[in-house]
Amino acid sequence: MKTPPSPGTFRAKVFQQALLKILEGTVANVPPRAGASIRTRNSRPWDTTNILFICGGAFVGLEKVIGRRTGKKAIGFLTAEDRTPDGVARPVLPGRRDLDLLEKLQPVDLIRFGFIPEFIGRLPVVGLLADLTRTL
Repeated sequence: MKTPPSPGTFRAKVFQQALLKILEGTVANVPPRAGASIRTRNSRPWDTTNILFICGGAFVGLEKVIGRRTGKKAIGFLTAEDRTPDGVARPVLPGRRDLDLLEKLQPVDLIRFGFIPEFIGRLPVVGLLADLTRTL
């Protein structure tokens, strides 16, 4: 028997369902200023059909989901993949993302992370950004 989703997960899925309509293209009523009620008489219709939506986030814990699928451990002993060709361990600094692992991201990983399949289908391109450093 499956356990019911936690309230946070349920809210996230409801939020994604609400975004689907806007991503697919619809006419939404937009208030003239931020924080104003949508039901005011001054709301303006806004067609979202030809808008390019760019979504982003930190997605903390996504490496663990990918690691489970690929068989790479996030902690523990180093595997052959975790070493450079000369046998030295690849450095992964604390607080830094494992970019090599994130490059193996597949849609199924995002679904296991908590996204609904319909939402992932509307955002077909995934881009990975490296951490900023002082040398960049």
